Amino acid sequence: MRRMTVYSCLKTEEGIIVPVFSTPLKVDKKEVSCRAIEIGILLSIGALEIPIPEAMIEHMTAHRKVVIYFLDGERYFVEPASRLEIAQELIFEATGVYKYFKNNQD
Repeated sequence: MRRMTVYSCLKTEEGIIVPVFSTPLKVDKKEVSCRAIEIGILLSIGALEIPIPEAMIEHMTAHRKVVIYFLDGERYFVEPASRLEIAQELIFEATGVYKYFKNNQD
């Protein structure tokens, strides 16, 4: 499966909007995971990898909705490809691992 890392997202009151500048990829809502990375946590949804930097972790913990749009430059009006809410436990677990490793590096 081809994986794609997202390079920007938009903060909303309910979570984030993820614009993906590509032709549509498979977004499987059943394939959701979160893990610690150097800058914070990495949210994986199907083939998409969405980095959540440390400054955004608190927002994502409180507002867990993710809306994904594929923008291919062909269409002006684009419907969401997927909407989902991330389980709080996934975010807490990855955040705990991130903070543990960050504290041990200091």
